[in-house]
Amino acid sequence: MASVLLSTIMGGSPASSSKMLKAVTGPDNITLKSSSTTQEVSSAASFFTLMATQEPTRDGALADLTGATTRQTIVDIVSGTAGILTHVVGASSAGSGDGEIIITIDGVETSYVFPSLTTAQRPILGGISSVIPDIATAANSTSELSRADAGWEDEINAPSMYTPMQSVERGLGIEFTDNIKVEQRLSAGAQVSAIRNRSAVTYVRN
Repeated sequence: MASVLLSTIMGGSPASSSKMLKAVTGPDNITLKSSSTTQEVSSAASFFTLMATQEPTRDGALADLTGATTRQTIVDIVSGTAGILTHVVGASSAGSGDGEIIITIDGVETSYVFPSLTTAQRPILGGISSVIPDIATAANSTSELSRADAGWEDEINAPSMYTPMQSVERGLGIEFTDNIKVEQRLSAGAQVSAIRNRSAVTYVRN
């Protein structure tokens, strides 16, 4: 199994071709664009529901993890699905320690290691901007990937997760051709309170 440290990762797994994911740790203020003028935040159930929502070009899954310190599965697609994994948002750590997100594609495992998680931090893989959209700006009332979509990156405030299509446009993601399994491990276990124990993945279907 390949192992990739948080401090060194800037690329994807051996099975990821030219695609990339970045590993970061995040609190519960990560946002995700939900429409031309709205967003969801990772402290709310609606954030994870949006990540797992099935649409014509994308799909996802969510799972509530326990306080166990062993591997727990977020999604396991056995066969017949191809796509590009764009994001994994893990459950919050119950205390200080290390964590992993393990991605298995065609039997090849890659572990993304987060060596220094603190209480309530989430391990996250995927494209994240350091800014939060100013949804009051008229230019934000626009379709995804249009010229005015950059209005969502106007104001520095809190981290904003790229949408799946924004991620693909930027070359961020791990490609899979038939099957994929995503797991999480936290040495301190996941927090057991609602939402903080929730994890999710999003992928674009080929």
